[in-house]
Amino acid sequence: MQDITFAQFEAAIATGTVIIDVWKDDCPYCVQYAPIFEAAEAENPDITFLKFNLAIKDVTPTWISTYFGNGKLDAPATLLLENGKLINRKFGFMNAEQLASFLRLRSLNALYLEKGKLITAINVAHQSMRAIEAKDQTKLTDEDYLARGRAATEMEVAQATITQKLNPQIENLLALGVA
Repeated sequence: MQDITFAQFEAAIATGTVIIDVWKDDCPYCVQYAPIFEAAEAENPDITFLKFNLAIKDVTPTWISTYFGNGKLDAPATLLLENGKLINRKFGFMNAEQLASFLRLRSLNALYLEKGKLITAINVAHQSMRAIEAKDQTKLTDEDYLARGRAATEMEVAQATITQKLNPQIENLLALGVA
C-alpha cells in the first residue's frame, strides 16, 4: 500500500476501483484503523488501496470540495472511487465489519449497473418487436421473422439473467448490509 500526494492523486484514481484511507500521524483512530484497512487490502486484490496523509500540505481547496463536499478535510476518512468517480465516503473510524459493508456497496453498484443495461436491452428488443408487429403482417420478410425471434430471445435471456442471477445477488448483498 502506498501513500499518495495530491500530485499523484488524479492518476491513481483514473481507472478501476480505488479506496483511500485519509489519515494523519496524530490521530489515534487513524492508527487503530490502519491494520483494519491493510487487512481489507489482502482480502480485496481487485481494489487499489491507497493512503493519503494529511500531513502532506499539497491539498487544494478544489480537491477537498470535490471529495469532501464541506470544504473541510479531516481524518480518519475513507473514500471509495470507481473510474475516478466518488461512489461512497465515510468519515470516522470503521471496524472490520463496517469496512466490509462499505466495500459491498461497490458490488451492489456494479450489479445495479448491469441490471440497468439489461433492462435497456429488453426495452430496445421490445421496441424492435413492436416495430415488426406494426408492419402489414402479410408482407413480412424472412428477415422480419428472424429479427422478431432474435428480439424475443434477447428479451428472454436478459430477463432470466436479471431474475436468476442479479436479483438474488442484490438481495444477498442487501441482507448482509451496505454502508
